[in-house]
Amino acid sequence: MKPDPVYSIISDMETDIADVGRWGELLYQLAASPNSLDAGTLHVIAAPIHALGQRLEARWSEAFRAAGGQP
Repeated sequence: MKPDPVYSIISDMETDIADVGRWGELLYQLAASPNSLDAGTLHVIAAPIHALGQRLEARWSEAFRAAGGQP
């Protein structure tokens, strides 16, 4: 039996979903640090988080369409 296409799409999202939690943990640790961060450091962190969000949004839309919905 061939797996449902929605399963495959959602399964491919697993690492990115786990990374959301990892990024959150990093931000908690940075916020608890007594050291200040300059804007350039924050920009470096923002870029991969933004890309992660874009990947998840695209995959979510793909899964939604594959399940018969319309985004």
